[in-house]
Amino acid sequence: MKLLLIDGTRFIERTVVQKALELGHEVVIFHRGQHETVFANEVLHIHGENIDISDHLEEIKTYNPDAAIDTTQFETESTQAVVDALTGVVDRYLLSAAWTSTSRTEDSTELSITSTAAGRGAYGRG
Repeated sequence: MKLLLIDGTRFIERTVVQKALELGHEVVIFHRGQHETVFANEVLHIHGENIDISDHLEEIKTYNPDAAIDTTQFETESTQAVVDALTGVVDRYLLSAAWTSTSRTEDSTELSITSTAAGRGAYGRG
């Protein structure tokens, strides 16, 4: 499987990348480029801000990911930008963040995003 990991250079994302590689998956990491990963030679890197992910869609589509794992979202606007950009690009999207929750409406194509981290800055830091 080809996985697109949103962020992936620190914390839980490093473990996700390591496990995915051990299981034989191909991984591309979309991140800001502030911290490079220990997997620098094993994965493709695309640098950019989450809010501007749509500016990088052609490069992401070239990779043709099957699924995206997103562990970085603490702001509703950034989360919505990623969800909107990746709709129709990946078959599966997993959002895992401590302060953001998602729920599907009766129309399973619509995703509702609720942030419980009011006032937090980028990546959960005020």
